Amino acid sequence: MLMEMLTKKCTKCGKTKKITEYQKKKQRKDGHNSICKKCCSQYFKKYYEANKDRIKAKEKEYYARNKEVIKTHSKEWQENN
Repeated sequence: MLMEMLTKKCTKCGKTKKITEYQKKKQRKDGHNSICKKCCSQYFKKYYEANKDRIKAKEKEYYARNKEVIKTHSKEWQENN
């Protein structure tokens, strides 16, 4: 039973892995994501490549809307570090 708590089966690749190979997620019953970190990483890399232009456009739009706030936070961080 203890071994079951220390391992979990990834819903993406189907492999049983140590619980430390899953990101924490409060919404889940066991407190961890259902997909392992490696599968998540691969998924988001593919997603980014497929949607690169859309993501970049959103980032550019966000920066344009929040330019002053971003500059202020950046300046404060530089002064404190």
